[in-house]
Amino acid sequence: MRLLIGGALSACCSAAAADSHLDTHAKDVVRLGCALIATITGLVLGLLINSGKNSFDAQRDDIRLLTAKIEMLDYLLDE
Repeated sequence: MRLLIGGALSACCSAAAADSHLDTHAKDVVRLGCALIATITGLVLGLLINSGKNSFDAQRDDIRLLTAKIEMLDYLLDE
């Protein structure tokens, strides 16, 4: 939602900005700022996905260990 509001606000501001504010230096600064925000967003999303995967892997390993222990108990009781 914030991204949508930010995009709409930037579109309004860019339409209202005078041509003197849109020289090549200002455009380069804005372009670099957008690239920095995109890079940070990508890093945060990558860390979030990695954290979720690690949690899933830990739960999967616990379930596999529990299953192996139940199988071992079944084998020992069968003996």
